[in-house]
Amino acid sequence: MIDPATKAATAAFSNVVDDLYNFLKSKAKYTLNKRDVTRKLPTLFSRMQNVRLIKTLWQFDTAVDVESFYCDSHVITPRTKGRKGRRRRIDKVSDFGKVRKILVKGIAGQGKSIFLRHLCIKEFESGERIPVFIELRRILKNETIFDHISRYLDILDLPIDASLFKVLLQSGKFVLFLDGFDEIQEEHKQLTLNELENLSAYSGNSTFIITTRPNTPIEMSPTFDVFTLDDLRGREYETVIKKLASSRSYANTLIKAISANKDEVLPLLSNPLLITLLIISYKSYQKLPAKLFEFYDSIFLVLLRRHDGTKPGFTRPRRCKINDNQYREIFDTLCFEASKSDKPFFDYRIMCELIEKSIGRMNLIEDADCYLKDIIDVTCLILHEGNEYRFIHKSVQEYYAASFIKNRPENLAKDFYTACMSDYFTSAKWGQELDFLSEIDKYRYSKYYLLPLCRKWLNIDNDNDLINGCPSTTEELIKHTVGLFIVGLGPRTPNRVYTFQLNTLGQILDEGNYLDLMDLDFCDLLSRIEKKSISVDKELLKRNYLESKTKVPQTEHAEDTVDITVEQIKDAGYYVNEITSLATRIINDIYSIWRETYLYVNREESFDITADIGI
Repeated sequence: MIDPATKAATAAFSNVVDDLYNFLKSKAKYTLNKRDVTRKLPTLFSRMQNVRLIKTLWQFDTAVDVESFYCDSHVITPRTKGRKGRRRRIDKVSDFGKVRKILVKGIAGQGKSIFLRHLCIKEFESGERIPVFIELRRILKNETIFDHISRYLDILDLPIDASLFKVLLQSGKFVLFLDGFDEIQEEHKQLTLNELENLSAYSGNSTFIITTRPNTPIEMSPTFDVFTLDDLRGREYETVIKKLASSRSYANTLIKAISANKDEVLPLLSNPLLITLLIISYKSYQKLPAKLFEFYDSIFLVLLRRHDGTKPGFTRPRRCKINDNQYREIFDTLCFEASKSDKPFFDYRIMCELIEKSIGRMNLIEDADCYLKDIIDVTCLILHEGNEYRFIHKSVQEYYAASFIKNRPENLAKDFYTACMSDYFTSAKWGQELDFLSEIDKYRYSKYYLLPLCRKWLNIDNDNDLINGCPSTTEELIKHTVGLFIVGLGPRTPNRVYTFQLNTLGQILDEGNYLDLMDLDFCDLLSRIEKKSISVDKELLKRNYLESKTKVPQTEHAEDTVDITVEQIKDAGYYVNEITSLATRIINDIYSIWRETYLYVNREESFDITADIGI
């Protein structure tokens, strides 16, 4: 028997099917079997359960409905000329207004995936359009986004080829929710972006909503309006605590403790993940963390040692005969090995191989399967779903991988930092680990990564050459800093800019603060290129790819678009002052980072540890 909710949803979506049928009928060669598609709608509803139900750090034994713990999300709207974005609560897709191509940017732990799932659920409940929820990390190596979406829509008996898919998008009856652009492997991101730009160009009134962490290529694409997921503000953290805490009394106790230490703690309670970690750790330690990394560092032992809340006095039994510190060291190594693999999830064989390698590094004799089951059953920091094993949250894996690096000998840590400094893709791959290391291994991070990186950008070999002040903005330094930035030109936007690639700037600065050239008008330049009066210097483009270690794209953005470097734009006489101003701002900002870092390293190295101890 069909339950009332499914029956109501079937009736609502039947109207969508009618609209699709009429739309395709108007396109002459396309037809749709309404009866077959309507008959398959309950399968779509079943698929939506996978969007609704997830396992979390605080509820790990069974999957819970996203809507049972979801709290309001706020975004900062895109900037416009002369105006900063404003804060806006978003509860459903229509709250974005008339914008159809939406990028939601947020740092680790802000709840991007939960926010996207909530929007998908709301869209489904409205019954006005067909929601398609895709985790981009699940797209296979040789699979396109179109291939993946077409397999998703197979459940509706929609036999989709590329041309029909474009027509369906033009109908405006689909909303594509694409989660985790940042989780795509680095070498595939640009090609994926190209495909997204092309799909969106044909999408008509259909909506794309994509999530990503900061400093990914998609941020630079004018195809998508960037909405930044905002931190929790004021007392919004209280709502999250009340939703997630095991009881009202515990929630009130924790809120009271925070209020008594709000100057120190409140700045750290900026996102739902950190509050989740606090809820778990405070119950064991009755202590509020003072630093961001303390949220993560304490959680492993808390979960390893915790009692089963439903059975007072009962501690979950362990299968391995090792102590707590050994469990932690193996886990650190496992997270590092998992980060090296650059995979979002693992099958049983690969996961056991990684664990065996981690155990072997410590010269212990333990069974990998037993350790895996302990981490799943006791700590729940690894989830087992079907044939997949994955970490409960990507940032958990990243923190403990950073912890492994922090505990390496000096020469090995230096090699790691040097590798990240020297190669953009390496630093991008380990970006979040580097963020954690900037706190937990600050001295070595500063000395072996940040100082050399600043010198590299300022084209200086020795710190002594910077002591007397910031380098002058010479022609050579302008070319060195911004010359290989790439402006993509095409007819689809009023000023002809369709993308802006800042080479490797995201390695040291937030690229989003340096998009000055995107607002300039390049119509005349594109016209001259099209008329062959200016020839694009392909060698400069190749240098960009070589310096950033980027593979030269195998597909173009579109036939009517062209890429050109900022160096060639300046040499052609366009926006010389604006380019010089941009370079000067970048140079000054990097010099400020260098100076602060240099002073810190000097202070650390000048501290006499032997003073007054009788040596």
